[in-house]
Amino acid sequence: MKRSRAIAIYVCLLCCFWLVGCGRRSESQIRTYGYSAGAEGNRSINGYSVFRKMFQQRGDKTFTAVSYSKALDSMDTIVWTPDTVTPPGLSNRDTLEEWLKGKSGRTLVYIGRDFDASSDYWEHVVEAMPAGQKSRALREQMLSRVEAMENDLGGIHFARWFVVDTTPIRTPVQGLRGKWSDGIDVTATKLATRTELHPALYWDEEKKNLPALLGEDAELSQRFWANSEFRWTPEEIDSISDDEIGKIPDAEILLEADDGRPLVYELNSIEWNNSKIIVIANGSFTLNGALVSKEHRKLAAKVIDACKPKGRVAFLRTGRNGVRMNDPNDSNYATKGLEMFAYWPMNFIVYQFFILGIIICFVVFPIFGRPRALPPTELSDFGQHIEALGGMLSNCRDETFAREKLSEYFRLVRKEPNHPWCLPVAPKMVLPAKPATVFTDASTIIKDPIPIEAEIITAQIQETKN
Repeated sequence: MKRSRAIAIYVCLLCCFWLVGCGRRSESQIRTYGYSAGAEGNRSINGYSVFRKMFQQRGDKTFTAVSYSKALDSMDTIVWTPDTVTPPGLSNRDTLEEWLKGKSGRTLVYIGRDFDASSDYWEHVVEAMPAGQKSRALREQMLSRVEAMENDLGGIHFARWFVVDTTPIRTPVQGLRGKWSDGIDVTATKLATRTELHPALYWDEEKKNLPALLGEDAELSQRFWANSEFRWTPEEIDSISDDEIGKIPDAEILLEADDGRPLVYELNSIEWNNSKIIVIANGSFTLNGALVSKEHRKLAAKVIDACKPKGRVAFLRTGRNGVRMNDPNDSNYATKGLEMFAYWPMNFIVYQFFILGIIICFVVFPIFGRPRALPPTELSDFGQHIEALGGMLSNCRDETFAREKLSEYFRLVRKEPNHPWCLPVAPKMVLPAKPATVFTDASTIIKDPIPIEAEIITAQIQETKN
């Protein structure tokens, strides 16, 4: 009894902790970036769960990847959402290009980390809230803007797939150009860029004469990016090896701002086996908070249409350290039957049962303190006889038989025929008397008949003797 009560108390405490955890969600969950599944991906406006569901609605099978391993060899598309402005390193680029070569028709979608939807979210919240309740919303809005201004990279950097320029300020897109701009109402969009990803298209020795520290002077920066041949500073040019120069892929602009800022472009190479890379400047039209706009959903659908239909899509989220290289002998995603427990909502349910199981194990199995001896069994305890008899009657599984035995006990042993447990006794049936028997030899007639019941008893006695 005490143990069952303790289990009930622990279960109640667990439910209380669970309810506390499911209460008001923190603002940090709203700003979490890059997740496409689980609570982080569904709750955060900086997540990619809606973009992932758009793939699923088209018939694609989606998966979550946290590192590069052999499991990605079965994928047709990888959507890479790094939580850093730092471009992919040399080893990451070489590894993913080898993945592109492994199978024809593969697509790598790279989404730059240059946009934070939480700033626009809190801007709408501030506008909708009453004047007396705007303090917290204003605080969160300012915090989002400060986080959006933070950058873990400075200057201009070459990354073979693109050149990263972190010097411009955040600028909204006023107009669109490119073949993806057809049917898009730019006035209904909220596209903006700060860190710019430019294709690395050209190379010649004349670029060594470019002045250093480009981007500090506004006029010089505008003339620098107006000409697509001007891409790098002298420091960047000196750091590029001949091998990197030969691997620069061809680029096709799919969508750009009217001032020439590339928003989406496609990279191709004859060494990639008809595979391609789609570079998106930022998540301004692919994040959860951004896909509220119909025009943004149109642009996101164009990205999905550029990938292999009804394929296998892996969403890869990384930090500022790039893609972690896992064991190359890892099994394929198709062989992981328990992978479903890693996704929402199964992962949340499994965690709850796992914690509950640990608590039950601590309550039921361990013996805390010194072991105690159980009290000895007393053979003279009549209560044990009653329990044993009750157990025997219960095991017979015949309620009528059990009631008859109890009735006989009260009627024959206790001499209490009127006890509530006594069953009513059916009256004996009296049969009619047998006709008189006439003895002719003695001239005597026996007038008292022998009842048939007595004859039956006599016959039974004779049979027993025989």
